[in-house]
Amino acid sequence: MIAFASPADLIALALFAVCVLVYSRYADHGRSPNMLNTRMRSVRRRWVRQMLSRDDRVTDTILTGHSANAISFFASATILIVAGLVGVLSKTSDLYDVASHVILVQPSSLELFQFKLLGLTGIFIFGFYRFTWSLLQASYYYGLMGAAPRANSMSEADLDRLVDQISTVLNNVFTNFNGGIRTYYYALAWLGWLFQPAVFALATILITTVLIMRQFSSKSALAIRNFTEIVDAGDDGKR
Repeated sequence: MIAFASPADLIALALFAVCVLVYSRYADHGRSPNMLNTRMRSVRRRWVRQMLSRDDRVTDTILTGHSANAISFFASATILIVAGLVGVLSKTSDLYDVASHVILVQPSSLELFQFKLLGLTGIFIFGFYRFTWSLLQASYYYGLMGAAPRANSMSEADLDRLVDQISTVLNNVFTNFNGGIRTYYYALAWLGWLFQPAVFALATILITTVLIMRQFSSKSALAIRNFTEIVDAGDDGKR
């Protein structure tokens, strides 16, 4: 790739890789108490604990079923996108001739243009993997939910251990779902590379900034943070 890519292309690609890897790692595994994903992991743990206290778990089944439907939709949409991109790859030369005459597209070699399309295809393939892995783990969660005993049949210590294990699987479902959604955002940034490296770099920075803001300062993040603080204070008052 170095042979047919300019320094600007390499810098933009390196920036993209750093932003994707660092943000994804932090979003999926970060423990900051002010981060939306951290708060949602706490909410799901509470959900599991409430679920174990109920005789009738139909409501929990419906809620997780809606989530599974959303995951299935994105998995289906993503594989269609991958199929379309594979079809485009078979006609790269024709598409390259068309793109070369677009005013905003910076001229590049055919090899680099092919690499850009391959990279875009790879992003959606990775997204498909995240969605299907999320869906598979959702089926694991259904099994755990169906097999889990009532909360009042266990000691407090055993209940906490069981809640930890079940909520871990449930959180993995949504962590991978969020990761799949994130591939769509960064695919938009990658599309900027089809125009020119500066657009690619700018789009990468902009999208990463938006994702970070959604984690820490969006209305939903603030509302969920307040929710967890309220319910945690209520739990402390009962002790």
